[in-house]
Amino acid sequence: MILPSMHNETLLSLENGTQQRDQSQISLNDQSLDLLSRQNIAVEKKCMKNEVWTNCTGCELSCDEDEFLQCQNICYKPGCECPAILGFRRASNGNLLKECSITEEFKECGSVCEETCDDFGQPIVCSKQCLAGCFCKEGYIREKKGGCCILPELCDTKKRSRICGPNQEYRKCGTACPKTCNGLPENCTQHCVDGCFCKEGYVLDLDKCIPEDSCKESRECPENEVYRKCGSPCQEICGKQKETNCNACIEGCFCKLGYVMEEKVGACIKPEHCMPPKYMKCPGNETFTYCGGCEGTCKMQFVKCPTECGSPRCECLAMKNYVRNEFGICVHINDCIN
Repeated sequence: MILPSMHNETLLSLENGTQQRDQSQISLNDQSLDLLSRQNIAVEKKCMKNEVWTNCTGCELSCDEDEFLQCQNICYKPGCECPAILGFRRASNGNLLKECSITEEFKECGSVCEETCDDFGQPIVCSKQCLAGCFCKEGYIREKKGGCCILPELCDTKKRSRICGPNQEYRKCGTACPKTCNGLPENCTQHCVDGCFCKEGYVLDLDKCIPEDSCKESRECPENEVYRKCGSPCQEICGKQKETNCNACIEGCFCKLGYVMEEKVGACIKPEHCMPPKYMKCPGNETFTYCGGCEGTCKMQFVKCPTECGSPRCECLAMKNYVRNEFGICVHINDCIN
């Protein structure tokens, strides 16, 4: 649209309530305003949303008019107009419409919280308030607030990789061992990693960050136990063979790694501290163990213990260099028959 100057216009004549547009940029003086007032021409400068006040009206476009339509060389009385130079047009119902870009569309009631590259993929808490204006077409998002509408894959990949969940924040150098309801891991690398981490005052609970206070009361566990959201119902128990068919998981306190449950006292203890059952009496040079399967023989004095515990049983005193001979008796390695 070809527009004359819309600012600092001079009123050259007031015949029939109109005046001629002046292409020179001379300020509207107090004498002209006083003359307008005496002619009962409104000089109130309050406009509706998306309208602007102009001292020379008659140069706004409707939706049906060509954008290259040239303004008439006549000024009408001062008032509010759609700013055509900013892309706004007057709709048939009198409301203002804005010309939208190729990736935008006009909506009478669009969301006040348009998605941007900064919050792409995150849940947005937004009011039910709506606005009329240009909004991104389906499949597009704002590059930034007030920016262009683009395809999500064109967003800065680094920025998208830094989108974190609730109560989380991105850190370029964070700990590889984040704090959980069970505290900090005993052994952790000093190397840092980049990614999403719980904000101050929050701890990691599986893949979510929860307030640290919320896990203190209900998730405090006895000594040598840790809380697990999904723990095995088949934990090791003194005097019992470990079950292997345990696909389900339950929430609660479980023995720490390297500890087993002593049912008699209801506590987690080291396996070597388990009391042998009353019926289990071991011969000389043997000791009872709840984790069998790791004793040597005269033919193979040094064996590699299996990762899984065998059944509870009596075994040769390996710590005192006793092994089992071909007759099933525990003897000192020096007494083995070569």
